[in-house]
Amino acid sequence: MADDIRSDLEQQVSELRKEMEKISKSLSARVSDAVDQAGSVKEEAHQHAAGLVNRVRDQAHAVSDAAREHPGTALTLATSIGMMGLAAGVVIGALCARNLNGR
Repeated sequence: MADDIRSDLEQQVSELRKEMEKISKSLSARVSDAVDQAGSVKEEAHQHAAGLVNRVRDQAHAVSDAAREHPGTALTLATSIGMMGLAAGVVIGALCARNLNGR
């Protein structure tokens, strides 16, 4: 009887080992697929970022060239943007001060 129990237990352990091997292989395959997909996504993101960098560089050169060709317009534009920023800062500061005083 003890031999039968031992034999049954050994058989169950053997079956469990086989199942663990199957699970391990399946998990390994899934991890490998996930790593491959991550590599593809990384490569695609790198290519997209490189394209964006090139476009931004081209636009920066175009702006720089335009500023060289029309320095008066560039100065007027820069001054206008600065004044709008200053006005926005004054308005935001006044609103914040009013909110702080209202408490």
